[in-house]
Order: sequence, then C-alpha cells, then structure tokens
Amino acid sequence: MPQKTELIIRRTLLYALLTGLAAISYALIVAGASLVLMGTFKVENPIFTGGLIVLLALLVNPIRERLQIKIDLAFSRQPTPSQKLLQAFTRQLDKAASLSEIVTILQNYLR
Repeated sequence: MPQKTELIIRRTLLYALLTGLAAISYALIVAGASLVLMGTFKVENPIFTGGLIVLLALLVNPIRERLQIKIDLAFSRQPTPSQKLLQAFTRQLDKAASLSEIVTILQNYLR
C-alpha cells in the first residue's frame, strides 16, 4: 500500500510540474510574441489575431505531441487489451473487400 501512495504522490507532483512548465512556456511565448510584434502589426485586426493563434498552435503542436509521447512512456501507458482488440479488428476490416469478408471477420470477433 505505501508503494501505491508513493506512486500517486510522484505522479501528482509530475503532473503539477508539467502543468507549471506548460503555463510558463505559454506565457513566455505570448510575451515574446507581444514584444516582437508590438510595433509591427495592428493587433486590433481580428483576422490577424486569429491567424496568429492558428500559426502558434501549428508551431506548438509537434512539441506537444513529442511531450505527450514522453509522458505516456513515463507513466507506462500501454493500450488496454480491449483497445488492442479493437485496433486489430479495425485493421482487418480495412483489408476486407466484400460483405462476406466483413461478416466473417465480425463473426470471428464475436465468438
């Protein structure tokens, strides 16, 4: 039982740290962009503001995906057996070319 409590505390601290880092990173990006673009563009233009937000999201998304993979590995998040079964079923359905093949695959998974 103490090991489980220790694991929960570690995960909570890690999530708090990651949340803090994400908030600080976001604040630094916004502050940096504000300093750089302050005199250059009119921020009152909603199209420009929307475009800037989309551009920022596109730039940050690859970093977020890499970080998510590392977090998943740190917490050993493996697909559950039901997710693995569903993925295998979906792959087989993708390869099926006729209705009879689909019915056969479905029958095999329902047994």
